[in-house]
Amino acid sequence: MKTKLFTLALLLMSAGAFAQTAADEAAVKAACVSETEHFDKRDKTALLAGIADVPYASRYWVNNAYNGGTVIREKYAEVIADSPQPTGIKREQSNWQLKTLGTSHYWATYDQTSTTPAGKTSRSKEVRLLEKINGRWQMISVINLPLPKEGETAPTSLLAEFPAMMKARNANPTAFFEERAAPDLAFIAGHDGSVQNKDWLLGLFKNQKSHIADLTNLKIQQVGDLAVVTGISNLAVEFLDGKKQSYKDAFTYTLRWLNGRWMFTNLHHTKIEYK
Repeated sequence: MKTKLFTLALLLMSAGAFAQTAADEAAVKAACVSETEHFDKRDKTALLAGIADVPYASRYWVNNAYNGGTVIREKYAEVIADSPQPTGIKREQSNWQLKTLGTSHYWATYDQTSTTPAGKTSRSKEVRLLEKINGRWQMISVINLPLPKEGETAPTSLLAEFPAMMKARNANPTAFFEERAAPDLAFIAGHDGSVQNKDWLLGLFKNQKSHIADLTNLKIQQVGDLAVVTGISNLAVEFLDGKKQSYKDAFTYTLRWLNGRWMFTNLHHTKIEYK
């Protein structure tokens, strides 16, 4: 009798856990869809209610990147103030992949097809990290990666080209990034997480005598004219005054095929060890 009661209790607990998971997955999907819907409708109040106001929040798009919930909410508010009319864009989400991370976080990825009122269609890969705060699922990370149109692709493989690019970087980092960094480059610095631009990056090299980057654990994914590179950067710098410094970071680089070459659009470093 005790064994039957114990088994029944386990079954009820399992059923309860399954129901909770299903409810959370539905709520997470709804939060992801609503974030985009509120943005398109220019509903600032509803949009910001879904963005967690926490210092570790992040939003990464191909042409910009922001860290910190307060900054992200301000940027969304600026976009809506500058362009208050609803976009009229129709969105369709598919290929959902959901993963629970403990009891308070959810990882979601999905494909999104967007169609403008004029009938122009575009596709993107969407990534969201959500945290349950005061019983509500809110965004703490938003990543948008546009996909190329059908038939729109880079004529070369970044995997094959990347070693030569890094050799050129080490030989003359200033010339390399002047040529290979997009004008609107966004660089998230490893030392403090600040978001910097191309001019700031080029300024780093002015007081350096040598700059040697050894990139390991490389993983390169390329879809059409877009590529993402991840790995570990071991950077050795000698300054003009003779001082030497080493920087070990985990990194993510986003590149696009622009004007006949691979161009860096986003750089993201996370500090591992500096000495």
